[in-house]
Amino acid sequence: QPFDLVFVDANKSEYRRYIELLLEHKLLAPGAQIVVDNTLYCGIPYTEPTMDAQPARREFGNAIREFNLWVKEHPNLRQVILPMRDGVSIVVHDA
Repeated sequence: QPFDLVFVDANKSEYRRYIELLLEHKLLAPGAQIVVDNTLYCGIPYTEPTMDAQPARREFGNAIREFNLWVKEHPNLRQVILPMRDGVSIVVHDA
């Protein structure tokens, strides 16, 4: 039976693949919500590398930026990013 709600908070560089697997295996009910943590990731996805206080985080920041763009452009997903702490996205699956 498909899920109505999924929470994602894991390896930032794999966020897109987690959602792809949910979609590929039809694990999301129509209107399902996916709550994704750290989608602003200390602002790193949207700042210049010269602003990095922790340069080692840049790779994950880039992955988060790419994930957010992928969700935005996906025809069956809608999202809102809540700007609290490191960002929380609510992604809705339109079947």
